[in-house]
Amino acid sequence: MKIEIENINKSFQNNIIFKNLSCTIDNSSPNAILGANGSGKSTFIKIISGILNCDSGIIRYFSSSNTVIHSQDIFKYTAFLAPYVDLIEEFNIAEILNFHSRFVETLDGLSISNIIDLLDFSKYQNLKVKDYSSGMKQKAKIALCLFYRKHFLLFDEPCVNLDANAVEWYKEMTSLYLKNRILVVCSNNADHETFNCTKKINIEDYK
Repeated sequence: MKIEIENINKSFQNNIIFKNLSCTIDNSSPNAILGANGSGKSTFIKIISGILNCDSGIIRYFSSSNTVIHSQDIFKYTAFLAPYVDLIEEFNIAEILNFHSRFVETLDGLSISNIIDLLDFSKYQNLKVKDYSSGMKQKAKIALCLFYRKHFLLFDEPCVNLDANAVEWYKEMTSLYLKNRILVVCSNNADHETFNCTKKINIEDYK
């Protein structure tokens, strides 16, 4: 899969978020979108995910067979992780994973029980999400993206609320289960979030 971005621009009122931003995003390496808080990282990934429109410019999407993917269909390929994405608070982990599996298949070889084990949530199976710590909620959101069959993974500050052990878990899981998919990570230049990203775009270079 590949995304070609050509001279896109975005402003809110008179505030330029970025201008003339061009790049190619593919699965040859994870991609990092860097910049300070409020610099436009989240806006950028919302645009390439189809949540927002750019003011001008062109975005093209291609499948692994180099077939054009229409922009209105990109949601079928995309998994979106962000601090502002919520979970269903009244579900336990098995209910969340089973509900998600009604819409997206798990990766080959992974069952719901496998994912619970990978999360190390076996002892929390009866706990409702509303009673999770912030770190547990973040791990669950990572699982819903990483362990399911989506080709285009957008992670906005994926290690927010994770302690040192959970950060190491994140590194291990992304190393094992990325499986040649596109990964775009938005970060404030935190090394533990962009540890595997060899391609980096600083959004502040496009002001």
